[in-house]
Amino acid sequence: MALFRRIVAGLLFCLLLTSCASEEHPSSVVEVIDSAGVIIVTTHGDIADMSPIGVLSAEPAIVIGILDGDPASMFGSIWSVRRVSNRLIAVADNQALEVRFFDEGGTHIRTVGGRGGGPGEFFGINTVSVAGEDTVCVWDTRAQRMSLFTAAEGLIRTFLLPGNAPRAFSVQLLPDGHLLVRSTWNPLSYSSPEVPSELTLRRDSAVLTVWDPGGSHPDTLLVLPLMESAQGMLDGMLTLQTLPFARRGRYAVVGGEVVSGFNDVFELTWYDLDEEPRMITRFPIYSRPLNEETIIALRDQRLGESGVTQDQAAMIRRSFDEFPHPETQPAFGKILPGVPQGVWVQEDPLWSDDEEIPWWFLDQSSGEVTGYLRIPRGLDVFEIGPDFVLGSTESEIGVPRVELYRWSPFQA
Repeated sequence: MALFRRIVAGLLFCLLLTSCASEEHPSSVVEVIDSAGVIIVTTHGDIADMSPIGVLSAEPAIVIGILDGDPASMFGSIWSVRRVSNRLIAVADNQALEVRFFDEGGTHIRTVGGRGGGPGEFFGINTVSVAGEDTVCVWDTRAQRMSLFTAAEGLIRTFLLPGNAPRAFSVQLLPDGHLLVRSTWNPLSYSSPEVPSELTLRRDSAVLTVWDPGGSHPDTLLVLPLMESAQGMLDGMLTLQTLPFARRGRYAVVGGEVVSGFNDVFELTWYDLDEEPRMITRFPIYSRPLNEETIIALRDQRLGESGVTQDQAAMIRRSFDEFPHPETQPAFGKILPGVPQGVWVQEDPLWSDDEEIPWWFLDQSSGEVTGYLRIPRGLDVFEIGPDFVLGSTESEIGVPRVELYRWSPFQA
């Protein structure tokens, strides 16, 4: 029944958009309630009409990561960075398979994890989230196990999903104790003997379900396209090459809701955990036809990356030449939960060559796009707090490091 209601809501929404497509709107926020009870909030205008909501510090306030010295501050592959208790930083290194805690001075406090199958150890780190004020939750897909840590006590708990759960790629512990589980569906197993010799299109999907602490779950919450890729045999192995400008789903959890959308248009839907869409935010200024110049620039960038072999280069060229491109270029990149309640949405990095990329804030209560914060292009952002931006990057000589910037909101 919930799925039927979502289908009806979607059809009504499409009819509403069709009827309104020819209308001219001023640079303002328009709020509409359709017959299915879903609030539709649209921000019209030009990017130049929008205002920044704050300013980032010129230099990072905290930098963690060195080339030589204390091993705890030397990273192999930074997978995630999270703020804990407003005073600690947790860094997940997917090469060492460790989570390391640092204070705000960059001093190492504690290391947990390590490679293995024992309690508190990992075969791989896939999802890192924070529960409450001080608990870091790490999901290991290979072990299908969640491990909970604090800087003070180390490992405090581990648990597995119920036996009837699908194999999960990502699991997040929600504030109310429920689990948001992301499983992956794909049409071809990596070990299948039916892998075609020719390059073919592969579309994977992410299935989101919400499980209660007792082990039961309602109907599927969302199904999102996860990745479009070209697949084929390379040196006797199945190889996947992400398609340029591939359509994919993004989502974030904020205030008991899941916010999701497809990156080809700036349109996000707010779902409650009962599977019902509550609101849709649209920002149509991010609609630009995909031109040949942009296609060639991205192809040359991928071909010019270090370490690309001749066979890989051939596959990159074929992924550009043998598969159709979308009519418009992607509108946005990452989605992150924000404080106060809302989400931050990254402008797709291909939209400009600027050294700083706008991150737009969407208010959870109104659905409005309230403004943006400019963040350095080279920073892989994991968290935006009320006065900080936390992410990872590399130094000029390629040393992985964590950076925390301060930002100050403008007074209303």
